[in-house]
Amino acid sequence: IIIGCESVRLEYVDRVREKYMFDVERVKYIYYNEHNPDEDLGLLINDKHWKIRRALARQGYGLDILIKDEDWTVREAVAQQGYGLDVLIKDENYYVRMAVAQQGYGLDILIKDENWRVRRAVKEYLKNKK
Repeated sequence: IIIGCESVRLEYVDRVREKYMFDVERVKYIYYNEHNPDEDLGLLINDKHWKIRRALARQGYGLDILIKDEDWTVREAVAQQGYGLDVLIKDENYYVRMAVAQQGYGLDILIKDENWRVRRAVKEYLKNKK
């Protein structure tokens, strides 16, 4: 079955349809979180819904594209994968910078961050590392 530009296996849609009243976006979200069909994931890199793109990043897929995503939660998921930390350390969103600190990257820079939450994340990382 084709949903927008994405293909989803018909048997899975049938199984989920009853539970979610065929909410197309919810079906896609559940499908791509429960499965890892590499052949289909590329179709969702530019999906309009951030939850879909974040799910891809959490699976480590398309990080080279998703690192530039407009949604900070997607970029945070990229940082949590340890990808592109040299770029994400400069992100405008402090949650993304916190994720960079939690990876142990750029702590000497992030300890001076303007946001106290980022500085706290650095201190917690150093405390837990010992």
